[in-house]
Amino acid sequence: MQNRAKDPNRIMITASSDTALKGVIFAIEAFSLLRKQFPDLRLRLIGKLKPEGEAQKLINRLDLAPAIDNHSRVSQEDLVSYYNEASVFVSPSLYEGFGLPAAEAMASGTAVVVTTGGALPEVVGQDGIVVPAGDSKALAFAVADLLNDPEHRAGLEQKGRDRIVNEFSWAA
Repeated sequence: MQNRAKDPNRIMITASSDTALKGVIFAIEAFSLLRKQFPDLRLRLIGKLKPEGEAQKLINRLDLAPAIDNHSRVSQEDLVSYYNEASVFVSPSLYEGFGLPAAEAMASGTAVVVTTGGALPEVVGQDGIVVPAGDSKALAFAVADLLNDPEHRAGLEQKGRDRIVNEFSWAA
């Protein structure tokens, strides 16, 4: 599932539902902060946003729509491609029972930034960056760190993939 052809200007998040619990607004706020330092940065958001929901209103208010690619109902093949293309995957959730998208990103060899929300730190371990849930600035800082330090990012890509293979694969 791994591919090294990363887009250095692409970060990705998934939102299985457009609810406050998924923390999408914190990722959007972080993305807005990141665009000041990385004006070519794009966000790929996988999930269906409510047209009048808080996340969509925030995107409109911050005029971020041109820099966000929003997809819903994607095939497994496309999802794998999206993980592979992202330079960083962000899971901004306030709570996750497991955090399958973070594990999928790691299996794809993508560096991850997750929050302290639920089981996310257990999934990532020491092989990703964990920031406090609900903290947009911490998300932005962590992503910027990875975008500015390709060696650190590459190290996390490999460690994350190894962690998933060794700890969470069917063989393990």
